[in-house]
Order: sequence, then structure tokens, then C-alpha cells
Amino acid sequence: MGKPQLENGYVRISNELWEALYKININGESMRILNCIIRKTYGWNKKEDHISFSQFEKETGISRRNAIRAVKKLASINIISFQKNNVKGNLYRINKEYKTWKGSVEMDTCVEIDSCPNGATASVKTCKKVVSKRTHTKDTIQKTLTIDKDLTLNNKLLGLISVWFKYKQERGQMYKSASSAKVFVKELIKLSKGDDDVATAIITTSIANNWAGIFEPKNKGENHEESRIKQTINAGKEYLRGNYSE
Repeated sequence: MGKPQLENGYVRISNELWEALYKININGESMRILNCIIRKTYGWNKKEDHISFSQFEKETGISRRNAIRAVKKLASINIISFQKNNVKGNLYRINKEYKTWKGSVEMDTCVEIDSCPNGATASVKTCKKVVSKRTHTKDTIQKTLTIDKDLTLNNKLLGLISVWFKYKQERGQMYKSASSAKVFVKELIKLSKGDDDVATAIITTSIANNWAGIFEPKNKGENHEESRIKQTINAGKEYLRGNYSE
């Protein structure tokens, strides 16, 4: 059983670059090749290093053919650069200018608020952006798909939508298209029947149970059920105070 110790070596990398690396969408063999390049460069306190495809195959277990494909993929999204060298192996370098990485641009979903006399007219939009630490609030969520021009949402409902988007983002399940975000907003309005307290119960119950979606509240016919829903609403209000403020 291994017992890793810093004394036996470690990879020295800035927090800013590391955070950018774990936010980028790279899967499978490309990620393994990238990690190998990081180990062979920053792991030896180097900015660049010669790495042959036979080394990649030995270190990662990835075939030469697939390693070549992974290197091309990483270069195409600008996360690495390399100079060809048939003698020592290509000279690889990590591109620290992470804002130029094509793979770091993801689809994000947000709500735009336009003030009007009767409330706020909402439009849900999707946009491409470099992933950042910012969370979804009424002030920061602003991008491009209009749901319905005549759809008007009050600020409380917009806040609930913001909280839900933040929750989905933390789960790594953020809506990837404008249409899917549109379906969610309309479903929330349908299930809550325009009642803000019911909408609060729907959202907070799903979050409390770690559900991936929202569901219709149970029948409130029985007294104990009404009590349970009120408790859920109160808990939701407490949750919102900590995660969203108007």
C-alpha cells in the first residue's frame, strides 16, 4: 500500500492555474496525457520538457496512436503547445494563459432582469464564458435566450431560480442549452401555480433531498401534511436568507 509523502516529491503549481485546470472540460485519455505533461514539467520544476510517445505509453498505459490523438486534442484547445523533435521527443509546455483555452469555455445559464411597473420581466439565456467563481445572483446572471416576451416573474421567484441554478452548478449538472433552462422555469411556474411559497417549498425540498429535478408538492389535504409543507417553506426561507438576498 502506497504512502505518498511530500518529501518524496510533489508538483509545484499555482492555485490560479490549478483552479483553471479543474474547471476545464477534458475527458478520458486527453486528461491523462495532460496530467502526464504536468508531472514531467512542473513536477520537475520545468516550464517545458521533451516527452516521447513511448514515455507517454509507459507512464499512462495509453497506446501511441491514442496518445498522438490526445496531444492533438490538447493542442487544438490551446492548453498545451509543443515543438516537434523526432530525436528527443516533442518539447511540451503548458499554456498558462488559461483564458485562451478553448476548452474552458462552457455553456452557462442565467436569468436577466428588466424592471417594469408590475415586477420584473425575466429572460433566461445561455452564454459562453470562461468558468469563474462567481455565483448566480440577480445582479450577475445576464445572458441570451428569451423564454416568452409576456412572461413576468417577481423578484422572489427570480431569486429561487438563481438558487436552483447555483445548486445545479455545484452538482455539475448545469443546463447546457437554453431550451432545457426554459423547460425548468416553465415547469416551476406550472407546479407552483404562481404561488411563491409553494415554489419555495418545491425548490428547497428538492435541494434538501439532493434531487436532480423538481416535483409537484404532495396533497395538502391532511393537517399533518399542511404542517410539513409549512415547515418546508419556513426552512426554505431560512435557506434563501443565507444564499440569496433581494
